[in-house]
Amino acid sequence: MKKIHMILFGFLFLGACNKPRLEGDSAILLGEWKWSHTYKVVNTCNPPSSSVTLSPLSEGTTYFVVFENKRDFTFIQNGEQKLESKITDIDFTDHPNSDPYYIYTFAFTLENTKYNPVGGLVGADTLILNSSFPFQDTQCENYSNYFVRE
Repeated sequence: MKKIHMILFGFLFLGACNKPRLEGDSAILLGEWKWSHTYKVVNTCNPPSSSVTLSPLSEGTTYFVVFENKRDFTFIQNGEQKLESKITDIDFTDHPNSDPYYIYTFAFTLENTKYNPVGGLVGADTLILNSSFPFQDTQCENYSNYFVRE
């Protein structure tokens, strides 16, 4: 009887230790995403504004974002981990447009960072992070950062 109690206690303990996961619709984020380019709009405070495309070649750097199943988020620059954080809140909705390429819009919060909220669009093999990684919006500049599934 004691063994049964120990086994039941063990299962209960292990079940209680399960952390929230990226599952359901948000599971589409899982994996490693490589930065392909950023669409930068400048001079939004004093129109006319203009745009430029930034790339790994133009910037001389590489970026990756990694989403792991237990809501771990990692930002990597030139092979060096720059940020590791937990996703604490996440909101996923079907993309409102009829564009079949981007399936969901999302927003999430990272634990103990200045980069909140992080939002964007995601499809089967493309991720757009608006105003966050690797380039953040400023008062007069807007960034749309494009990543491809690695």
